[in-house]
Amino acid sequence: MQLYVDQRPNGDGAALAVTPEGLYGWGNNWSDQLSIPLFRDSLVLFPQAVTLHEKWAVAKYQKNLPPRKKHELVKLISFTHGRTILVTQVGTYMAGLAMLWFIGNCTYNPRIFMPVPLPDGFVAKRIDDEGCLVVVSMGSNQLITGRNNHGQLGLGHNDEVCQFTPLPFWFDRLLHESPKFFVFQSGAMILIAGQAPRCMVESGLLPGCGDGSNVYTTATPLLFRGEVSRYHSDYDSSVVWVTEGQTNVWTSRLGKLTLAFEATHFSFTRTKDCFCDNAGGWHRVKGGGGWSDVDCKKPPAPSIVEIPRPDFE
Repeated sequence: MQLYVDQRPNGDGAALAVTPEGLYGWGNNWSDQLSIPLFRDSLVLFPQAVTLHEKWAVAKYQKNLPPRKKHELVKLISFTHGRTILVTQVGTYMAGLAMLWFIGNCTYNPRIFMPVPLPDGFVAKRIDDEGCLVVVSMGSNQLITGRNNHGQLGLGHNDEVCQFTPLPFWFDRLLHESPKFFVFQSGAMILIAGQAPRCMVESGLLPGCGDGSNVYTTATPLLFRGEVSRYHSDYDSSVVWVTEGQTNVWTSRLGKLTLAFEATHFSFTRTKDCFCDNAGGWHRVKGGGGWSDVDCKKPPAPSIVEIPRPDFE
């Protein structure tokens, strides 16, 4: 038996099991991600059989499998963010949240698994479901769907996306999401798409100013001087990136400044802004963009934020 649960800290509280007798689900079915219509939008206390509608090829295929071999139906599963994506021997199906992104405007039943249109011969080997977007990969081919009202998928437009669409750039992972823009890692590059926030524009990381409204519907590389070893950004108020021997910062309070050491963590509070160096020493940033060589007291743990390392391997 293979058991799938949402591994996020605030996961859905649902579980899906692939067993020799078929698919079974239990737990929180708040977005119908378990495809159990009798328990729509409710808690499933005990394992229940997942519904595979007889209209679709997947139900017929499972029915024709030998007893105790029903698990052979499934090739890959993504089970997170209130939806299930099921890659089977006879196509890809999904149930749950934001079905419109996958199925389009055709008639569909939101309570059960529905077939997902994909190019002929495309069978996903990897699924990255980030909640706000989903990328499926097969070798060097990648398709994307998700929220695109500000062009944040990087497809060159801000039209609604209603099915998986070929990606014009390589997706490794999503570094940051916001309601209006996404930041992607693509190989050794960091890309932004959507309505760029103030911190990106004023930090000097973006070439030009988009179309005047700072909208980049085509995924655009951020311009770093030097090789980036750490990177962090939030919605609008700060961006921090580390290159060899220095830390580059822009915040709405500090403006743009460069620190002469490689920071690993920072803490921005109402009264002070501090950065931690590789040796574990904390430095307080002074007004006017200066910084102190003298270690300051370590900030309270809840205020400390790690500057993540993008995996460029």
